[in-house]
Formats: sequence, C-alpha cells, structure tokens
Amino acid sequence: MRLTTLVFFGFLAAASAQDKPAASKMGHSIHGETYDVGPRQKPWPMEGIGKAHFPITTSNPEAQIWFDQGNALLHSFWDYEAERAFRWVLKLDPDCAMGYWGLARVTDHNNDKERRTVALREAVKRKNKVTERERLYIEAWEERYKDDPTVNEDSNARRDQYRKRLEQIVWKYPNDLEAKTLYALAHLGGENRIGTEAILDEIIAKDPRHPGAHHYKIHHWIEPEAMRALESSATYGSIAPGIGHAQHMPGHIYSNVGMWQEAAISMDTATRVEAAYMRDRMTFPFNTWNYTHNRNYLSYIQEQLGMEDAAIQGARSLLASPYDPKYNKEKNGNRPGKIALVRALIKFERWKELLDSKDLVWSDELYDKILKEHSQALAHIGLGQVDEAEANVRAHRDLKKELEKEDNKWLTQTYETQAAEMKGQLLLARGETLDGLAMLSEAAAKEYKLREEENDPPFYANAVYNSLGRAYLAQKSPALAAAAFEKTLTLVKSDGVALSGLAEAYQAMSEKDKARDAYAAPVRMGERRSRVEVDGTRQDSRD
Repeated sequence: MRLTTLVFFGFLAAASAQDKPAASKMGHSIHGETYDVGPRQKPWPMEGIGKAHFPITTSNPEAQIWFDQGNALLHSFWDYEAERAFRWVLKLDPDCAMGYWGLARVTDHNNDKERRTVALREAVKRKNKVTERERLYIEAWEERYKDDPTVNEDSNARRDQYRKRLEQIVWKYPNDLEAKTLYALAHLGGENRIGTEAILDEIIAKDPRHPGAHHYKIHHWIEPEAMRALESSATYGSIAPGIGHAQHMPGHIYSNVGMWQEAAISMDTATRVEAAYMRDRMTFPFNTWNYTHNRNYLSYIQEQLGMEDAAIQGARSLLASPYDPKYNKEKNGNRPGKIALVRALIKFERWKELLDSKDLVWSDELYDKILKEHSQALAHIGLGQVDEAEANVRAHRDLKKELEKEDNKWLTQTYETQAAEMKGQLLLARGETLDGLAMLSEAAAKEYKLREEENDPPFYANAVYNSLGRAYLAQKSPALAAAAFEKTLTLVKSDGVALSGLAEAYQAMSEKDKARDAYAAPVRMGERRSRVEVDGTRQDSRD
C-alpha cells in the first residue's frame, strides 16, 4: 500500500494555525494529536449500504459521492466508516463546510467532544459559503453542542432547541427527506409515537428503500409493540446487506415477538457480515462496535432454540476474541462473552462444566465476584452439594459492603436478585419448602423487573420465574407453576422453557387442550405468515 494512503487525509486542511503543531512525529496527524485516532486510509466505494442522497455545496463533484456514502453509513450508525468518507470529502475539497459537519456528526454516538468541537467550529466558519439549507443544518448542530455552561448537553431544553432547528428545515424544505429522517431520529421513542411513525411512513412512501427510515422505525418500536416494525425488519436487511447492524436490528424485533428462527437468521447473518469486514479490512472485533453485542445476542437466541452446543461454543468464541487494549483489560469482569457462557451453562444445567470451566477467568471486580458466587451456588445446588452452595452464599453475602462504593451502586438490584434466588434455592434444597418458595418468588419478581428494564440479550443469568415454575411442579402445585411460566412469557415471547413447563402444568391439571396449545405455540409462530413488502414486491414473511 502506498505511503500516501497512510497519511491523514487533510481532515483540517484549512484549520486555524493554533491547531497545528510546529512538527509532527512519523505516523501522527499533521493537524495534532486530536486527529491521530479514527480511519487514516483512503475509503473505497462500499456496496450494499443503501442510498441516501444529501446534496452539498462543493468545488469537487467527486466529494458529493463520498459525502453520500458517509451519510448512508450514518443512517446505519456505522460512524467509523462514515468518518473515513467525510475525511476524503475534505481531502478533495478542504473548504467543504458540510464535510466538517459530517465529521461532527460521527461523534454523536461516541460523544468525542474534543474532535466534535474542532470539526463543528470549522463547519461554522464556512456556513456563509453554502446554501441556506446547508447553513440551517450546521446551525442545528451548533445549537445542539454550543458551549453554554448554564445548559447541560443532555438537558430537555437543549434537545428541544435542537429539534426546533430541525423542524425549521422540515417546514422550509418539505421535499428534503434527509431533514425529515433526522427529525424523526431526534424524536424516536418519544411521547408522540404516532406522529414520528407518520413521518417515517411518509419518507418510506417517497423512497421505499431509504435505509434510515426503516432503521429508525425498528428502533422506534423495539420495546413497545414490536410487531409494528416487522415490515421494516423484513426490508432493512435487504437494503443494506453489507452492514452488520442492518442484519442485526431486525433480530431485535424478531426476538421481541418470539420469532426465534428469524432472529437467529438475522444475528447469524450479521455475524458473518461483520466477520467478512474484519477479514477484508484486517481489523479486530473491538474495532467493529456491534460485533460483541451481536455474538452475545446470537448465543442467547440459540439458547431459545435449544441449540445447546452452538450457544456455548459461540460464547466461548466471544471470550476468546481479542480484547481492546485501551478500554477492556484482559480480566475485565463485565465481558459479554463471560455472561453469555454463564447464562448458557446455567440454562442447560451444565453444572460440572460451569464449576470446572477453564474459560471462566474471574477478576477482582465486584461484578465478576458476585457473578461467580451466584453461578457456582446454583451449580452446587444442582449437583446436590448443599454445603458448598452455603459457602458460596456466605461469600456472596460478604460482598454486600462493596455495594456502598459509588462505582458499584449500579449493581445493587442485580446483587439483591442473586441473593434472594440463592437463598430460595438453598432453602428448597434443605427441604424448607414454604420459606424457599417464598424467597424464590421474591427473587423472580426482582429478576422480572431487571429484565423489564433492559433489552435483550439479558445480562442476568436465568429467568427466575421459570425456576419458580419448576419448583411449584416439584411440589405438585401445577396451577401456581402455570402462573409462573405465564409470567415469563409476558416478557420472553415463545420462551421454550416456559412453554414446556406450561404444557406440563396444564397436563397435570388435566387441561389437555391448553397443554396442547402450549406445546404447539412455537410451531404456530413459525408457520404463521403475514404479507409484507420487500424489494417492491409482495412476499410471505413469518410473523
């Protein structure tokens, strides 16, 4: 590769003199250490990312092509490759105001204030050299991030001002789909869900393959009423087959409605797309921001499908992936791979493997310590080793004082749930049935709240209402067991363990029709069809 392609591509070619050092070290940006990070090589035309045209003022027609590529990538939250495109815009046209605006936008997610401040400042310097439409975009971001010590960057007042700026662009330029898309993005999940949905539908009506509109609709309905995003889920991946996140996000919707096979296809495809990118661009998993989350999620979905070995092997592969040397030290306790492995081993009751696994290297961080004692207590109880389980419970109890540290308070709810679950299972193992069921019921309610407040994949090791249901079945209380399994199903649609337990409970109550329905639920979910539009044609898609 030519040396010139390794040089920083004029990101701030027209930056003010005070930003430039007198000299720079080999391999460092000539514009200062602030810009040593990020992509430093020439971009390439990327296929399979969708199209979203955003006309800009530029002296170089080629710059428009790269700006559109960066804009399309931003619609799929691929900030890193979007930055590469915007840097090349500025290589071609160092005075392009919107190139700097694009660079300011790529920091929206990682909140890199230093780099954003410099990029936005350069855009503002040039805002009077562009069209009124472009100036309004620059001023919207200027409002969003202006230096005002009296206003918090995340405050409602700041967000409202930013949204009003976007609203002005929408009113003034009603045919500007990008303005409407960014306006909808700024209102996702807000109080006026119908209004935001109407805007996204209007964009899709005019451009049925707009990547941002379909992506944002998925985020808009990812928690409540996920069924409303099924059509966009079926479409988004086909619009941007070259972006892992575009394959990944439909999997969220499919998981939320219990379409586990479709979810597995989405997450597996995303993993393959991300692996191909890492191979082709010679990069690492920690440079591909969605890889870890996606691989963890795929293992969880494989658990739901009963793919025991695949789920465990996937978790192990995630544990074996390279660590980010800056942000994720080798024995960092809060690693998704470790959580995925513990979750799968508990779900499939691989108790000896959990206790003896060489993959689980426990650190001194509180998260790791409480996860270790909790999981090993369940394993010892599962193996009938009550004394060893009691030792785990005592060790877990001794860690409570560490929750008083400010950095550990976020773990309080998880710790309390673990403590109640271990105590409940231990009481049951000792034969103290009533107290054990009462404590396990308390743990189930706590874990339900944890699961309710997070998006999949769950970070708590197991669905405790399923454990409670099994305990009720063991005590010949099928009605209470059925209620427990039904509780799981309110959060985890078509959960295999809950449906199996529910069928067993109804069978014990001689309610054969209900038992048959519970056994058949996954089959019905897989066979139902809804008519959705993909690639402009009407097709069958599982719902």
